[in-house]
Amino acid sequence: MNNELAADALESVRRTPGASALWQRLCTLVRALPPADQARHAERIAALALPGADARWLQCAALAYLTRDTRWFAAQAALVDGALPADAAMTLLIRAWNHALTQSPGRADLMRMLDAIGVAAVQGTLAARVPVPPPRAPRAAGTPPRRAAVYAPQINNSRHGGTMFAMGAASVLAKLGLEVRVFTAQEMMVPASAAYIGGAESLPPEPVLPDSLKAYAGGQFQIAMPNAEFSLRLRMEKMGQALHAFNPDVVLFAGFMSPMATALWPHYPMVGLSVHAMPPPVPLDVWLAGEGQQQGPQWQQLPAPRAADFPFRFWPVGTAAPRARELSGLPADAVVLATAGFRLRSDIEPAWRERVLALLQAHPRAHWVLIGSRQGQGVPGLPSHPRIHSFEPQPHLETWLAMSDIYLNPPRVGGGGTVALAMEQGVAVASLAGGDGGDKLGALAAADLDAYFMQVERWIADPAARREAGAALKRRFHERFDLSGAQAQAGLLQACEQAIAAFAQRGS
Repeated sequence: MNNELAADALESVRRTPGASALWQRLCTLVRALPPADQARHAERIAALALPGADARWLQCAALAYLTRDTRWFAAQAALVDGALPADAAMTLLIRAWNHALTQSPGRADLMRMLDAIGVAAVQGTLAARVPVPPPRAPRAAGTPPRRAAVYAPQINNSRHGGTMFAMGAASVLAKLGLEVRVFTAQEMMVPASAAYIGGAESLPPEPVLPDSLKAYAGGQFQIAMPNAEFSLRLRMEKMGQALHAFNPDVVLFAGFMSPMATALWPHYPMVGLSVHAMPPPVPLDVWLAGEGQQQGPQWQQLPAPRAADFPFRFWPVGTAAPRARELSGLPADAVVLATAGFRLRSDIEPAWRERVLALLQAHPRAHWVLIGSRQGQGVPGLPSHPRIHSFEPQPHLETWLAMSDIYLNPPRVGGGGTVALAMEQGVAVASLAGGDGGDKLGALAAADLDAYFMQVERWIADPAARREAGAALKRRFHERFDLSGAQAQAGLLQACEQAIAAFAQRGS
């Protein structure tokens, strides 16, 4: 019966191939089938010869959802042209980014996957539509900047990585005496995004909390943020006009992907602060490379930017008062293992999950606290367990981390911001080398999962060892990642001056 329903839904799609809701219903029915039947239906969907780019767009999106095969994302990207709505193309970029993050064990794999999809070319096509500003005389090389624009593709709240980076960089620049303004086109927010999606998936954005968007250390700057109900096309036009009217000497990009950043590149010196441990796939003059990242892989479709040694990423929140354990249903003498993130459903892979469950079995005092599992979106395969505690995203995560004994960062590309926050709170952190989290730990990063869990086992059994590790990581945070100090100010100003010099060279 279920196969018959899926076959009937496929026929409806064949007759009305431009209706995204029909594609989404088809994908829901196919996903409910056993794997072999799913594969057969995917072959039938791939064999459909459909008229029109809109129908082919939804067909590729459905196949990308059902198969998780990068080639379908690439086929969809090949359909991006000057006529496709910017909202549709951005929906693809968001889905491709999420796909690469969940499928890639490390940064090199993520870069290869996004290169194969062609994200730089998609951004370039969208950037070509942003109105070009009038010619401007570049600031002379060697002259310090007076005005700086900080552009973030998305600004949400004080716990969002790109937002934190944008607010931190703007605060440093303002502290240096520059006139600073922050701009965003809210690129990750697409009105009626389901209209452009062929699979049974949604792209819920993080909440925008304007009251949490404040300068650090008493700095002053304005934030230009459009109404996200407008189309991305109009938002990019408005932000382009506003930024050009401000006429900055240098633009600092804080984020990852962004057609708007690509559009700004021909007209301004560009400094990039990536939310991942790799250069963002946008053209830059200078990339603020994090810990040990200067010699990493580069994007195939973009010129390599100059890498500036700049590990400073995080404005310190200060030592937090630990959350009371009884409020979370935890015994006072528990050994609390914490894991946090907005994508725990995909970040917690089965092999790592089973190793953590084995830890709980071997250590009756160990409790695992998961922070970030939204209601109805629990971690697949995670059993009901009296010592596993799941909570929704928390506004003051530092208090939860201060309550914990060990922070467990899953094997993933992301998670670096939470690792740094745990380090600042003096918590022992376990993370694999080669990702956003492990890069921050230095010698304490684990080479593989066996080393990772041996380290955690030792910390569970030896409170003094985990306290020593936590104290060492806290010192490392303030030495290498604290954005509020004089070393970070000097490094950021130098990077801006280098970008101005590079821009003068490429404009001559």
